[in-house]
Amino acid sequence: MNQSLAIFKNFLQWLKQEVENVRFDAKSPYYKSGSNENGFEILVEKILIDNALKLSKKGIESFSHFGHHFPDISIKINSIETIGLELKSARSGNWKINGGSFLESVSDDQYSDIYVFFGLLHSIEKSGSYHYIVKYKPYWEAISDIKVTHSPRYMLNLLGQNNVYDSWEEYDKTRKAPKTEKIKDLKKYLHDHSNEESWYVGDQILPLIYGDLSKEKKDKLVSEALILFPGDFFEITASSKNKYFRAINYFLTQYYVVAPSIRDCFSAGGRKNVNGVEIPKIVDTLKEHSHIIKRLLTKNPDPDFLKLATKSWEEIPHDRSISNPYNQYKNVIQNIFTRFFSEQELEKIGDSLLALAFDD
Repeated sequence: MNQSLAIFKNFLQWLKQEVENVRFDAKSPYYKSGSNENGFEILVEKILIDNALKLSKKGIESFSHFGHHFPDISIKINSIETIGLELKSARSGNWKINGGSFLESVSDDQYSDIYVFFGLLHSIEKSGSYHYIVKYKPYWEAISDIKVTHSPRYMLNLLGQNNVYDSWEEYDKTRKAPKTEKIKDLKKYLHDHSNEESWYVGDQILPLIYGDLSKEKKDKLVSEALILFPGDFFEITASSKNKYFRAINYFLTQYYVVAPSIRDCFSAGGRKNVNGVEIPKIVDTLKEHSHIIKRLLTKNPDPDFLKLATKSWEEIPHDRSISNPYNQYKNVIQNIFTRFFSEQELEKIGDSLLALAFDD
């Protein structure tokens, strides 16, 4: 082991202990989990800033790049070698999480290695406080799979043994390759490992028919469309001249799925009456899928999907200060309802407005 790597590994062990020793409550910024603010990132950055002088005396400098940069932090050792640190966190679950995009652009820095530093939020029993439990691993070793959802993305597993790459050098070569070469490598990987048809593989695959999908897959697609284009279905956004157009396009471009009777996916069935107000079927569809919508927006949401959603929600006036994506979505729906229903209808519906669409 070279001297720089030994220094870096000691630094990682120190950082792990520092993070795990911090206790906080649910009101702390370290507890936050949203697309704009991440409590784990806030905590790690504060520890690095507070200990910058101490670390510099050991030949360690840190530079944060939070935002659209991979990895999140650059650690420079003795002003010579740079090792990347990618931060990941989750509120619950296991040591598996979505990684970065397979087609990510090359960052400006030349890294001799990149590590993933993963914090899992843990509730301290009977204390009302929390802390993060941390594991770390070389990024290439943590890559357990490549999945194609909204874009090809690495899957990370801090406990996994089956790796996509055999070495840092192999991963780094792919990371720095031109996009055309990456797509070629991706097609080969998916051809060798995927059990599902994907539009990324081959040139002559016919689109899948919505009606042939499993119920679980249908529910997921409908839920994602309800999250992304809620204003369309209530005909209050610019694209509502054809309120199913963006859903059709999304099914096709993201999943290569065609739905010949797209209306039936969202609005099949009659209206119901609540306190003398006719409620359209799409509201029932929202409620039927509300548990899936909540899971998609709270259980380690796909960052690409979340980015699409928050951009789409900008079409609807709503409270953008809400950091929790699920609560922000509920606020979007509430504002859609207040525009869709008349004042008289809203008065008749009363306080049960959001209960029309959500179970919680």
